[in-house]
Amino acid sequence: TYLRPIQEIELASAESGIVTTLLVKPGDRVTKGQELLRLNLSVIEAQLAQAEAQAKGEGRIKAAQAERDIARQRLDIIEDLRARGSTNDAERDKAIASLAVAAGQLEAAEDERALYRLESATIRAQLDQRILRSPIDGVVTELTRSVGEAAEARNAETPHYLAKVVDLTRLVARVHIPATLATGIKADQTLRLILDNPEKTPTEGRVRFISPTVNAATGLTEIHLEFDNADGRLPSGVPGQLMIPGAK
Repeated sequence: TYLRPIQEIELASAESGIVTTLLVKPGDRVTKGQELLRLNLSVIEAQLAQAEAQAKGEGRIKAAQAERDIARQRLDIIEDLRARGSTNDAERDKAIASLAVAAGQLEAAEDERALYRLESATIRAQLDQRILRSPIDGVVTELTRSVGEAAEARNAETPHYLAKVVDLTRLVARVHIPATLATGIKADQTLRLILDNPEKTPTEGRVRFISPTVNAATGLTEIHLEFDNADGRLPSGVPGQLMIPGAK
């Protein structure tokens, strides 16, 4: 029986690239959302800056708004003159067409700005995927890349993941016991575990799962226990002996 972290997460990148920054080292405690490493960002940051500048551009929209306002005023003047018989329908139709063109140009400018804003959001999302963050509060136990190495490299000696983070505040043990003993164990029951270390550290874990099936070949049933380790006194990976009521 071994104690294991309740969560052990191997973190990979959604984007390929070169590792440019390592922000943690093995053994560091991290919080949820904390940055662990970054891939090369210079090109995508430049693309983002350009898209955001275009998204913020007001010049074309202001010019189109001015053209539309002038066309509307001209139409109002022609409508007034037409009501007094001082102009004809042709002038009015021309003014209406001019206003429609100006309104269309303004709408096109606003649509273009909306597209640039959407492009900016897309690039920001791509940039964010080049920053590896911890999904949990935990401890960094492994970094598989150094600065300058490619994130997409995959071979027998290079894991596909870039970092590993574990949650050691709770530990779990999966134990296989005779089915005859498992029948006397209940969910949420506490069982005693004696660690196989020099101190023979005793601890108690709570039963979280009892398998409803029995292995036909061995006659064993699997149970899962959870151990509180908020104080960090229990070492992960150390074997132990589970004390089962009724066991000889």
